[in-house]
Amino acid sequence: MSFAPGAVTGRVADHIRQNCAGFFGEAPAAVRPSGFEDVDYWSIINTYEVHTRRGGRHTVYCKLPKSRWGLCAAEDLGQDPAAPEMAAVEFSSLRLLWEAFKDAEPSLKVIRALDLLTQPSAILSEGLEGCTEVYQRLRQADRRAAERPAALDLVRKCGRWLAHLHGRGRAWDGLCRLPGYTEQLEGTRAAVEALRRGRNFGPIAAYFDAARRLPVEEDEQDLVCTAEGFEVRNFIAAGGTIYFLDPGRLCLGSRYEDLARFLASLAILHWGRLRLLWKSATEDLYARAFLEGYGERLGPLRPGLLGAYLVKRYLRLWLEGLEVLEFKRHPAPLKWIGRRLYLPAFFRRRLDAELARLRG
Repeated sequence: MSFAPGAVTGRVADHIRQNCAGFFGEAPAAVRPSGFEDVDYWSIINTYEVHTRRGGRHTVYCKLPKSRWGLCAAEDLGQDPAAPEMAAVEFSSLRLLWEAFKDAEPSLKVIRALDLLTQPSAILSEGLEGCTEVYQRLRQADRRAAERPAALDLVRKCGRWLAHLHGRGRAWDGLCRLPGYTEQLEGTRAAVEALRRGRNFGPIAAYFDAARRLPVEEDEQDLVCTAEGFEVRNFIAAGGTIYFLDPGRLCLGSRYEDLARFLASLAILHWGRLRLLWKSATEDLYARAFLEGYGERLGPLRPGLLGAYLVKRYLRLWLEGLEVLEFKRHPAPLKWIGRRLYLPAFFRRRLDAELARLRG
């Protein structure tokens, strides 16, 4: 199903108008789109301004998840059969997390999900005035030493946020369980082989064998609620408070899944830029602050197990980089540089360092 141009925007605005009193406790005076449409691989996001009759002002984010990277207009998302389930899963995850963080410290929060729309599937959530993306704050602090104390405080809070989630253990019934370490690793290997089709992707294949040989002893005591989207790019900050935006699917899994996912997201803070190829002096500071924040409540960690999960995560990110290159309409020589030089230059260095640390 496709929609006429502008139909989705009008439908969302009407829905916000009709439900404004339930969302914000006030009747609406005006609802209108605001700012630019943000289109990425997995979603389309629009922002709406809401003015109430009492003079109040609110912001609503409208996120339309998608599985087809090539769909770039909200009106076309009816063609994506996976979109409804993606939206329903994420909305349910946000609602569960909202309840879980009601008793968290005041500076650790989850964005408030307002409603789930259908045809097309969209998640409405409450926006925040004056917020900034945490990963952008960390990038700026790379260059400006004066901003580093505030950046370190934010990333430490991300660690405390995760500790609060993991501290609830297996609090929710009915969550799916993540596949084990080896099963995930083999799934990534199979995806690389399916994508390769006889082409040379560099040395990635050899690292799967090295990862498979790592001694990974999974402990049922490490089984917690994990968030598929737990990475630095999914946090925003307003004042001294951090808000988690995009959990994806919540699953039962090892706590080292989330820890490795976040640490790897710090490593790729400059993804897509040449800057990625040189490790910044601040990355280790950020990683240490994150683990300190987590360890204030939960610890100690097993460094060997964390390292093994980091290896698995780096291999998954390498695959995702290859998938992006396959999708992009870059000239063939540029794709070759990405496959054979850019991605291997980064991931070989990271994997070699992690494997050497595990062997030592």
